[in-house]
Amino acid sequence: MLNPPPLVVLRLHSNSITSIYPLLSLSIVFYPQVRDYDTADEIKERLLSEFNVHLNDRNFTYRVWDNGSGKWSKGENCAPLEADSEAGIVLLLEKRGRAKDKREYRLADKCAEDIAERFKVYIDDQSRTFSTEIWDYERTTTIPDDWEEGKEAEIIYKIKARAKEKYSRNYRQADAIRLELREEHQVEIDDKERKWSIGKPAPAWVEKGATTYEKKTENA
Repeated sequence: MLNPPPLVVLRLHSNSITSIYPLLSLSIVFYPQVRDYDTADEIKERLLSEFNVHLNDRNFTYRVWDNGSGKWSKGENCAPLEADSEAGIVLLLEKRGRAKDKREYRLADKCAEDIAERFKVYIDDQSRTFSTEIWDYERTTTIPDDWEEGKEAEIIYKIKARAKEKYSRNYRQADAIRLELREEHQVEIDDKERKWSIGKPAPAWVEKGATTYEKKTENA
């Protein structure tokens, strides 16, 4: 029988990222090999609750969610919240994180819906923050000289409106707003980087009137 890695490291370096390595070895290698899956799952829970580490034992990888403290926090643009409300949001976010780690996606979605309905806030998994306001998109190009006063504010409003529709999974409406921005204002949006630009040409496969999900079929 395999011997498990020594756990003394956990006691000596409880605040160090190296503390997770023995637990990872136990959860991924040792206990699955001896078919003690319950203990392996318990260790996964410990990794999540104590170190905020999400373990994927299918492909032997893990990720550490960390925005500086490793916890969820209120976004800079968030309106004031009652202390009880903020605590309730964090509890639901942590419950949602555990559900996602267990691939219980319906429960995770239910937690997100509860947060939106009860507290009227948006969840930003990328920065581990929550806010009463949808996140901003950064402009990466200069404003054209022929733009009228107030046009940039209009564009920003529409970009945020689209982000809200996308957040609510109203993808058709989000696509319609994106198409309007592209065709009427030559505005392109980069959701991954959360940036927007003016005058950047659309991809070659995008035709006038097409949504982001309708690619041109060549040689049809």
